[in-house]
Amino acid sequence: PYGYHRVITIAYLCSSIALFSIGSFLFLDSSLNLIYGKRPTIGSFIFFGQTIWQGYIMMLVLFCFNTPMVFLGRAKVPLAKILHEKNLYADAETAKADWMSAIAGIIGIAGIGLGWWWADSAAAAFISLNIIYGGFSNLKQAVVDLMNQAPKTVEGMKTDPIIAKILKTLKSEKWIKDVEIRLREEGHVFFGEACVIAHSDANLTANIKKTLNKIYALNWRIQDFGITPVDNLDQNSSPKDQTKE
Repeated sequence: PYGYHRVITIAYLCSSIALFSIGSFLFLDSSLNLIYGKRPTIGSFIFFGQTIWQGYIMMLVLFCFNTPMVFLGRAKVPLAKILHEKNLYADAETAKADWMSAIAGIIGIAGIGLGWWWADSAAAAFISLNIIYGGFSNLKQAVVDLMNQAPKTVEGMKTDPIIAKILKTLKSEKWIKDVEIRLREEGHVFFGEACVIAHSDANLTANIKKTLNKIYALNWRIQDFGITPVDNLDQNSSPKDQTKE
């Protein structure tokens, strides 16, 4: 009955799992290499009579193929904020993980060339911790979004200011004596409701319609919102005020 909006949240969950898995695999692989003391070797090849170390080619390839990810990742972040697209933000974090892994690879290859056999694994293990942190943060947020936590911002995962704006709009209405609201995130958009105590029943339907128009005008993400008149705001019969979270 609420459409397919939550497909976005499911995609966000999958992206977060992928990001967390990348960091975990990188950390596990590099840690095992350090524990078992694996000493990687990088050979050379002959090119037009010149001996060329393969490490130079490897570093060049890593640099060329991963440099675009730096700019693509940064370009996705402002779009994710505008669209309220957490999946796109997680994808930007994945792009960041890609170029950070490439940096670790370049540092490691250079270290091996200098005779530091542990450089590659150590650099990868260090950078993987940052990837794991980003992956875990996004994974946690994806799970609580599916559990209908109060909506959070794309970046920083703070309580979305739109909740306070809705409450302020409702409290500014002269016909409303008291109000509590709740809002849930459905992918890009929000669904919510308000329980209000009216000063009187006069023109109640017209007042609700006029107030709803103001709520919808606040932000395009407010897809569905309802206002229910009640006699009291007892916690057993009304939603929790999310502005207190």
